[in-house]
Amino acid sequence: MKILNECEFLNMKAIEKIEKEYNAKYVMETCGKDDNENWCNFPTAIFYTEKAHPDGSNYFAMYVNPYTSHLMIANGLSAVEGIEFSGICVGDEVFYSRYRHDFRALGNYTVDGGRDYFKYSGPDAKIVKFKVNKDKLEFVDV
Repeated sequence: MKILNECEFLNMKAIEKIEKEYNAKYVMETCGKDDNENWCNFPTAIFYTEKAHPDGSNYFAMYVNPYTSHLMIANGLSAVEGIEFSGICVGDEVFYSRYRHDFRALGNYTVDGGRDYFKYSGPDAKIVKFKVNKDKLEFVDV
């Protein structure tokens, strides 16, 4: 099965440039937490690097600041640490909601809610769970 983890605001050329610049690997798009530990309502591209930042972690998040439209970088650990993600399996593809009100559809199936809630629909929808392990997405149960 393939998890559809494409980025909506960075194209492949930009992702490859970031990977090269930071010696990192793109993992997925999701949301992170703000300073008050609330889930942000915008997407972040999560990258993994073997060498941890001295004041952070092995994960960093790239996102577009919703107020200034500038590309920003932040610690991405809150987006992945010890967290399982739920998605819907359609054929051999899995898709998921990346942030609150990120309503996504694949065929007759839908998901919504990001990290705040998990809402889905579709005939005999098959829910799967996955998690981040370093620079890869792994299924927890299938």
